This record gives sequence, C-alpha cells and structure tokens, in this order.
Amino acid sequence: TISIVPFVVKVSVAMFGDMQYSGPKNKAGYKHMSVSLGTAIHVTIFPFTFVLALQGTLAVESDNAKSFKDLLKYSIYGLAKAKLGDFSIGRKKKKKNSPKHKRESVSINNQLEDLEDWDWSPNSGVGRGIWSISMAERMTILLTSMAIGAASVFQQELRNLMTQVVCRLNLIGFGHMRKKSCFKLAGVIAKAGNENDPLKKVAGIVDHIAVMYRLPKLSLNSHVQLDSTTVFRTLIIYLAKVQKYEAAKAAQRLADNIIEALFPTSHTSNPSRDFGQGAQSAHVPCSELSPQALVQLNNCQDGGWDCYGLLHDGRSLEAWIDDHSGYPEDLWLIKDGMGLAKGQILCSLISGWEGVAEPERDPVEMPTGGQLHKTEWEMPGGQRIKIPYEVIMTMPGLFHMLWNFHDGDFFDEPHVGAKEYHTASDAQEDIDQQLGNLDNMMAHLELFAQGDTAIDQVLTGDRNILELLWRQSCDDVEVSWRETCRRGVSACQHARGDQKAQDLHAWQECAEWGVKGWLLDSSTLRNIKDTIQAKLDEVNDQAAENELEFQWQFDGTIAASAELVKFVQGEWSGGWGFCTPDTSEFQLTKTWSYAQHMKVYFQKGKWVAVVTDQPDALRNQPVKTWG
Repeated sequence: TISIVPFVVKVSVAMFGDMQYSGPKNKAGYKHMSVSLGTAIHVTIFPFTFVLALQGTLAVESDNAKSFKDLLKYSIYGLAKAKLGDFSIGRKKKKKNSPKHKRESVSINNQLEDLEDWDWSPNSGVGRGIWSISMAERMTILLTSMAIGAASVFQQELRNLMTQVVCRLNLIGFGHMRKKSCFKLAGVIAKAGNENDPLKKVAGIVDHIAVMYRLPKLSLNSHVQLDSTTVFRTLIIYLAKVQKYEAAKAAQRLADNIIEALFPTSHTSNPSRDFGQGAQSAHVPCSELSPQALVQLNNCQDGGWDCYGLLHDGRSLEAWIDDHSGYPEDLWLIKDGMGLAKGQILCSLISGWEGVAEPERDPVEMPTGGQLHKTEWEMPGGQRIKIPYEVIMTMPGLFHMLWNFHDGDFFDEPHVGAKEYHTASDAQEDIDQQLGNLDNMMAHLELFAQGDTAIDQVLTGDRNILELLWRQSCDDVEVSWRETCRRGVSACQHARGDQKAQDLHAWQECAEWGVKGWLLDSSTLRNIKDTIQAKLDEVNDQAAENELEFQWQFDGTIAASAELVKFVQGEWSGGWGFCTPDTSEFQLTKTWSYAQHMKVYFQKGKWVAVVTDQPDALRNQPVKTWG
C-alpha cells in the first residue's frame, strides 16, 4: 500500500562560500571571498509541491588587502555600518576625506624621485667634475651666509638679555657687573625704575620680566606691604625661566634663519607652526619646496665678501664677482648679491640622512638619550615647539648648545620653596647663581655672535655637510696624505672657471680630491636613497593596515516553482533542491545584481567610507547556481 500525506510543510537552509588569493596569503595582494546563503519553503498539497526560494551571493575582492581578516573587517564597516552616526560617507571628489598617509606617501616618493634625477657622483665624467665643484661652492656660499645670519641672531639675543634682565639687576647690586655695557644703559634703566625702596626696585624688575616673558605679575599695591620672601623667590624662579625661554627663542630664530637661507618657501616659515608640530618628530616638507630659488646673501661684518673664503682656483668671491665672464651662466655662484638655493634636493638629501649615520655619530642624538628633533622646547606663554630635523642637521652643534641651556647640563632648576628671604643679602647667593648661569649662556652666545666662529662651526668638524680641501692648509693634514692633498689643491688651482683656460682633467681631479663631506658622497647617497625608500615602504605598509580599497557585488534571486509530487524509492517527494538543477514543471524567477567600488579607512577616531567610481566586473564572479 502507498500512504498519502495530503499536506506537508518543510523549510530548507543552505550556506557555502569560497576564498581565493594570489601571492603570499598574509601579505598585501589580491584577495577574493564570497558567501552564499539561501532559504526555501516547501509546501506539499497532494499531488503538488510548491517551493518559494530566496538566494543571495555576496562577493568582495581587493587588490591591496593584507589578509582575509582585513578584507572581512573593512568590508563589514563599509557595508553594515554606513547608517551609524559616527560613520560618514562621502564622494571621492571631497578632498577633505583624503587620508593623511596619501600625502605622506606622495611627499616621500617625490623626495626619492628628486634623488633619482640628480647624479651627485663626481666620477661620472669630466663634465660632472665642473658641476660637482660648482654645486659645492654654491652650497658653501649659502652655508656661510646662513652662519652670518646665525651670528646676527645671537647678537640680538645678547642685546635682549642685557637690556631686559642682566643690566637691571647689575645696577642694583646683583651678579657680575658688565661695566661697559650696563653703564651705557644706566640712565634709561634708572628712569624706568626710580623707586627708592630697594625691595620695590626688585619687585619692579620681577614684574618687568613677567611682562616680557608672559609670566604672572606680582600684586604690587602701595597700600600693601611687600613680602620679601615672595619677591625674591619669584625673581630666582623667573631668572631660570628667562634662561629657558631665551634659549628656545634663539633656537627658533636660528631655525627661521636657516629655513630662509637654505629652504626658501613662498610664505614666511615658522617652525612652531608649519613643520609637523604634535607629531613624534618635526620635518621640513621637502616636496613642497621650490626646486630652486634666489636668496639674499648676508655680507660679512665689514660689508664685503672676504669671510666667504677662497674658491677652488684660489680666487676670492669678490674677485669672482669682479670678473666671471668665462663662467657658463648655469654655473654662476652669485648674482646681484643673491645665491641660488636648491632647497628641494638639499632637503631631500638631509632628510634621507636620518638613520644612515651610526648612533654615536648621528648629529641629532642626545647624550642623555633621545633625539633633538623629537624634543619640545618651552616658549613664553606655555607654547611648545619642535625644531625640524633638516634644520638641526645644518648646525647641530649650536642647537645642542642651546638645548643644554634650555633643559640640559647647563640648566639648574631652582629649589626655593622652603627658603626664607628677609633681605637682599639672604637672596644674594641664589640670585647670583642664576645670573651666573645666564652669564655662561651669554658667553657662549658672544662666541658664536662672531661671524668667523659661526662660519667655522658650519664648515668644519667630522660631521659637517661639506668640506672643501682648497680652503685648508695641506700642512695641517697627516704626513702620509700631504702629497695627495697638495696634488688635489694644485689641480683645483689649474681648474680655472673661464672657458679659455679650462682644463677638464684638472676639474675632474679637483672634484675627486677636493670635495669632501657626506653631502656629495656617492656611497652615502645610496644609503640615503635606501633610507627614503624604507620610509616609503613603511608608510605604504601603514596604509595597508589603516585603509582598504575594495569592490563588492551582491546577486540575489527569488524563485517560485511548482511540480507534481513524485514517488521515489518508496516515498513521495518533490524534485527541488539547493544542490540540484530545478526541473519543476512550473518556474518563475526574479534576479538582480548590485555592485560598488569603495574605500574605507579609519580617521580621527571614526570609520570613513568613500564611494568611488563604479566597479568593473569582479575577476571571480560569484557562483550563480547553488551546488
């Protein structure tokens, strides 16, 4: 007998998926994954079986996914959370949604291209010798001008310290009297503070310092008795602040002078505003600089050019200015008092030096640990700045000196909280100690306020950017190298700039022996290129971790079918199944497809999805039949 069940309801669910990738599984590359889900309701009313089936396939693929986990995570955020409040969705044309790493990647890549386009090796032909020496001389001229500007900065700092602080205290009996300087200012200072009460004079100086350096003033009131301990404690603490702030101001002004001389931009630069403040370290944006620009050169203290030293052929710069008729115009050293600054390539070279030098010889390494371009300088009013790496590298010795006075070995934090000062004599020792620290800083500033000393600081030393053999005496070098030195100097003197007397072999020999320092060293250049390439790779790796560009496609099907119930192997059943072709007598199917190309990244604490162009067809189309 055959039993007949007149009414049966059955629900079926099916899910399957696939994953495909090219290249290493856990490295950035092509990844594809798809998942299919289906459900069906079977209703049997003898002798028919009716089926309503819903089927969908979601496929996602990306060319830069680091892993399937990233592909899944970013696609979920891009698709499932598009309606959340902390999630913004935009269009590609909105540049404000461009992630920061893109700008960094472009900047670093531009630096690498700069270095690829320039051949700094003096060994690539005799013509290159002329070019190398000219570049070395141009750079030396710019560095000399920069050093003269640095001397001017220190002179300004000295005047400021003397007039605003030191002389005012000297004239009422504190510190070591600087007779010549302070007596000239005695009349001006006396008019500014003509109090008869000695304590009020000190309090007046404290409030003057407070105004100058944006510090809290004392509450001076003619009806209130001044507390001597408060006045003297505040003065001692403020003198330490003066030292800290003046060192930072000198560093900032020195940085501005260097940027103006070597890295000119179309706007007025300010290290506290323009160069990566708040980041781990500060850098000049090399790729944003002009490839070359004319900059005004500083004259020597006597108004001439003697402090610029000799050129390779033994002439002075002033002699070259008087007669350079034989020089090709593209090799001119100076024009109308202006020098040619190739800021973009110089900046890229210096930037790439980071990480090339051994730690013990790295100019930015600090004896106490850390690196100078990663440290913050405290300015008046609580502002904090960082000095860019490329700037520090041009005069590392001076920046280290200033940091020592700012917060290093030459800075003493006063501890006066438990001390009582009833008279000036009680405070004399502590005030004189702080003034002695200021005197020490001023002595260093006076040294480098001399143009010749500042120039030597830039152009000499074992870590200098450039060293020109013809500016030195061969008698000062090691005995075993003197003959070679003299031969190089002789070759340089024969390599005259005028075309009538050009000796190309002498130019080449002069370039090989006469130009030293890491800036034009070809082996160092290779290391610099490797360093910049490593930075680019690192930024791109971070981009792979924080951003994903992907394409998704969804294919859906609604199918309805009906067929006669069949008797198969002793049972009545319908023939429809997920894994078999549909052979129903009656079929009705509706299909649709939707796709999008998206970019998803994490920025400022929230996920951002950017819908870009319409996608191409997926490389691996999602499965259309269920099997």
